[in-house]
Amino acid sequence: MSLAVERAAPPAGGLARRAFRVGTTVWSGHIVRLAATTAVVWVPVYLLQLLIGLGLDVPARSRAIATAAQSGGEAGTLTAAALVLAGYALFSLLLLFVALPLSHGALIASVGCYERGAPCRLADCYRLALERFWPFLGAVFLVALLILLAEAALLIVGLVLIALAYGNVALLTLMLLAGVAIPLLVAVPFSVAPQAVILEHAQPFEALRRSRQLLAGRYLPMLALLIVLGVLGWAVTTVSGIPVRLSSAAGAGAQLTVSAVMAMLTAVVMTPLVVSVLTSVYFEARR
Repeated sequence: MSLAVERAAPPAGGLARRAFRVGTTVWSGHIVRLAATTAVVWVPVYLLQLLIGLGLDVPARSRAIATAAQSGGEAGTLTAAALVLAGYALFSLLLLFVALPLSHGALIASVGCYERGAPCRLADCYRLALERFWPFLGAVFLVALLILLAEAALLIVGLVLIALAYGNVALLTLMLLAGVAIPLLVAVPFSVAPQAVILEHAQPFEALRRSRQLLAGRYLPMLALLIVLGVLGWAVTTVSGIPVRLSSAAGAGAQLTVSAVMAMLTAVVMTPLVVSVLTSVYFEARR
């Protein structure tokens, strides 16, 4: 199931602007289908996290650790709570590693179908995502490794500079800001590597090279586009966090439940938007 197509010369306008316009049009025009595609994975994932979190009484264990940190507590109880929370966090991380390639892969395949005007069957999209699961995960891992290496290099340089500057506050602030920005700055050239994995059946290293090739000379527009998508995600997350905060009066269990529900809603709305825009970047860059 190959969905990559070459197309005619692009119309006037920057790639990032065109991709944002086309991507949001695809998203709004197929929002129900794209949301359903996302929900197939993320609704079960968040439900499973919720059930396990309630079963392990994660809120109470979190409070126990916070209380112990402030006023002290029994070492055995504190250790047990910490181990449970660590296990829950590890399980959640494993769920993320499974859900991300499947949901994003299926969404990329769906947008690819819409892009070329082909029939789009949910089963076919998830079949392709499953076929490309390991290359997708490999590409994500390579980008994460590059970010980790960049962060490590920044840490080394920062420690040297701080030692030379005798702990200058301005320098410390600058290094902190750089550490926050590095993941985004490093990821920009590889923004459409997942699309290359799914739509061109590229292997991880090949997908990263392909993404750099497609986005060559377009670093700043892509950076701006990712910042816009990040701001949109932050705004939606902030709004969805309001019910979570309001539900705190009903108890920790109720708050955890509301948090899971809002996470589901955010995922089925924002994930298709981000994937639609970035997949449109891929197609616009191929023109």
